[in-house]
Amino acid sequence: PGAQLEPWRLGEGAETRARVLVDAAQAPWIVQHLGPGAVVDERPDGSVVVAMAVTNRDNFRSFVLTFLDHAEVLAPPDLRAEVVAWLERQVAA
Repeated sequence: PGAQLEPWRLGEGAETRARVLVDAAQAPWIVQHLGPGAVVDERPDGSVVVAMAVTNRDNFRSFVLTFLDHAEVLAPPDLRAEVVAWLERQVAA
């Protein structure tokens, strides 16, 4: 079997280590998709924090937004700010 497509890793950008909080409803899916090695924190409420190596910030944002309000970019601060700013522009449009 081939490697799973990880669109957030497509591209030649500098690699950023993103941390994303995923709530309990979506935690099993993200763990299955990224693998248990991506989990850096399992919280008492069933949510997880995953680490992702990101080289394509636009694709990363698109992936995270598929979770709607079930995911939150925690770090790094500049990547979190980019996602928040993008969302604010969409609301304003």
